[in-house]
Amino acid sequence: MRQYTILSVEDDVELQKLVKAFLETKGYRVITSQDGWDAIRQIIVEKPDAVVMDLEMPKLDGLHTLETLRATSFTEHTPILVASGNGDAETILKTAKLGAADFIVKPFSFEVLHERLTQMLFRLDYPLLKKVLVELQKPEAQGTAAMWGGLDLKKYKNWNAYPAVYEGHELCVLLAEGLVMSQAAKLSEADATQKIVVLAKVRSHWKGVWPYKTTP
Repeated sequence: MRQYTILSVEDDVELQKLVKAFLETKGYRVITSQDGWDAIRQIIVEKPDAVVMDLEMPKLDGLHTLETLRATSFTEHTPILVASGNGDAETILKTAKLGAADFIVKPFSFEVLHERLTQMLFRLDYPLLKKVLVELQKPEAQGTAAMWGGLDLKKYKNWNAYPAVYEGHELCVLLAEGLVMSQAAKLSEADATQKIVVLAKVRSHWKGVWPYKTTP
């Protein structure tokens, strides 16, 4: 398994050290920044797999940093977890509208932080996709349509949609019309990219995890 790179953007130096040390124990490579402009530079240069970002920062605050990142082609799809002591509904909604994948309220448990990052970083390569499709043929892996909260399936009207759970991840598996799960599990990689779409839920958002893309 490859090592994921996380950019931690936090102007509290002591908290930054603790977050970095903890994430490194979980196997991540962690780079750090203390302000919004430097965070943007590092995302462009380092291309981290995910970002954990505070809102209250010098030079450029978190909301303006989010807005700038989503307006830039190099950074518009980088998954961002906002961490802030201001956890009111209006702030959380603002960050979601600006493209944040998730929000965690300070003070937070480092284990919860790791869990949220795990959800954000979940994606399927071809061997794992095959394993998932085999597992999803078991009744215990099949979910209910109630799991599809917040997911608009109208754009997939010519696909068969299957709600499912895989190792704690809520999934929506979409198969080309006429294709059944057992047939899908036998497709070549080239055919799979044309006939299978898998979406995973990250809190209130859905993202594409096969073929990999950040939004459905």
